[in-house]
Amino acid sequence: MDVLGIGYSAIDYIFLVPRYPAINEKLEYIEFEIQGGGPVATALVTLSRLGKSTSYIGCIGDDWNGDFIKREFIRENVKIQNLVAQKNKRSPLSIIIVDKNSGKRTILWSRKELDPYDEKLIKENLFDGVKVLHLDGFEIETALKAIFFARKRNIPVVVDAGGVKKGMDMLLENSDYFVASSVFARDFTGEKDKTRALMKLYKINKRCVVITYGEKGSIGIKNNKMVEVPAFKVDVKDTTGAGDVYHGGFIYGVLQNWGLKKTMIFASAISALKCMQLGGRKGIPDITRVNSFLKEHRNHIR
Repeated sequence: MDVLGIGYSAIDYIFLVPRYPAINEKLEYIEFEIQGGGPVATALVTLSRLGKSTSYIGCIGDDWNGDFIKREFIRENVKIQNLVAQKNKRSPLSIIIVDKNSGKRTILWSRKELDPYDEKLIKENLFDGVKVLHLDGFEIETALKAIFFARKRNIPVVVDAGGVKKGMDMLLENSDYFVASSVFARDFTGEKDKTRALMKLYKINKRCVVITYGEKGSIGIKNNKMVEVPAFKVDVKDTTGAGDVYHGGFIYGVLQNWGLKKTMIFASAISALKCMQLGGRKGIPDITRVNSFLKEHRNHIR
């Protein structure tokens, strides 16, 4: 197993609209999609499309939406033997409104009905053959137990820090690769300046920290060497899931033992390609398409 992921999985109802609606307005949407979503879940789908073996640990409800989430995992070759469907619970659901003009989105979501994943189900044998552990800050007790077993086996830990949640400080301290959104970096450090925010996070983590800034690119540091990578310019249709796909691409680079800059460039490329289609998963490319895209944009990565 290349990558074991623990975290959040949802169903996304995605609406492309001509503009963001005003209060008390009726507005006809342009396109509609139903796709699987969630940070770790979508990163695993990304890795699966890139040819890596993946397995998901987390919770859903035993409703129609949960069945859809499971079918999506199966279709994408993500193993789900450790997925728990909680009885009489509703699965996490997101309503996503995408502005046609900018490709930016507004998300309404909730997972309140679900109980935490039972950390007692996390056994050391789950880590047999695992090469990377991926976490997103959800299921924090389970995540910390998983880190314990990962450390015993020298398995690298990658964290997707989309927003500040309980226990993120512990994940920051105990991860090998801490890849954060600009929102997390600002809110956690109190710094608006990206370099100062990066250095504050790195002072705690001491291994590798990356911050993503959407169309402004990403900045990272490892072994006290800072790297900055601009975003690829593409025709953006929807930014939903861009960060999740970035994390999948980043983990692919970790699996390939690439340096930080090459890994960030690859992650940026696959994220850009995703943004050309509606939804967090529809536009995720295979490795041939990513390599072709990178060849087309040689000047960007010099």
